[in-house]
Amino acid sequence: MALAALNNYTVQQLDVSTAYLHANIDEELYMKQPEGYEKRNQNGEPLVCKLKKSIYGLKQAGRNWNKLLDQWLKDYKMKPSLADPCLYILNSTESRTFLAITIYVDDIITVTNNQTKRNQIIDELGKKFKITDLGRINWILGTHLEINNSNIKVGQEAYTQDILSRFKMTEAKPVQTPTTPNNNHLPENQASFEDKNEFLSLIGSLTYLSVVTRPDIAYATAKAGQKMQCPTIEDWKNAKRILRYLKGEPNLKLIYSTNGNDTLIGYADSDWAGDSESRKSTSGYCFLLGGGSNIVDEQETIHSCTI
Repeated sequence: MALAALNNYTVQQLDVSTAYLHANIDEELYMKQPEGYEKRNQNGEPLVCKLKKSIYGLKQAGRNWNKLLDQWLKDYKMKPSLADPCLYILNSTESRTFLAITIYVDDIITVTNNQTKRNQIIDELGKKFKITDLGRINWILGTHLEINNSNIKVGQEAYTQDILSRFKMTEAKPVQTPTTPNNNHLPENQASFEDKNEFLSLIGSLTYLSVVTRPDIAYATAKAGQKMQCPTIEDWKNAKRILRYLKGEPNLKLIYSTNGNDTLIGYADSDWAGDSESRKSTSGYCFLLGGGSNIVDEQETIHSCTI
């Protein structure tokens, strides 16, 4: 998204219908006949189905689909990124073409400066798989993208509201920070929190939010995640504080500007034995390209993140 904003690239998305069913399987597998489609042999004994494709529910179905799509993209000179195997790049210096394709199972995003080349590859992809070209990106994986001539905003407002509703915090009193300065101190109430699954579910939801669009809760979420094995009542309160913070700022978005800095900038820091319980150190880092860690609210006020 940073490159798209800085270079005015086109960002579009497409979806592969019944993706897993395109891939063959390497093993000999059988399954019970679906209800309503049962057939029997001449002796009246029930038959079974021999699988030819990787149907949904097989443990290897996702991998078989990925192997098939991976090989197809490589045949079209798309190179997987060394940093992320789900990112494929075509970068031709001769034609000055840049095309990036990112994959999340059957959801695909394309970023390019050559719409003709992109359409050629998508047309060929459509001959192999059943796809739906959704055009300019808007929503994907619970994330909302707003693209205009000056910037790209990436937010998860609906997902944030869903978390607040799921954990019954829609009427909670907001706070201005996701954690407190004494978060590293031993808790006063070390009684175990009874519903461990509820705690794990909350941390999982917050983690997804923090790594996609909300770096402002990254530190607090990581600290809460350290207590997933044996959460206490105090740990549950700390996790709910993050929800109270989100209640006050549910609409913040990452922003990538067309006039942003095109130089990759990195920051890193660490404390020294800051955890009073384990005496371990805590480190943090942030890399910026075209903005990125700046988040804006509905009034376009910029909030700089502390990570």
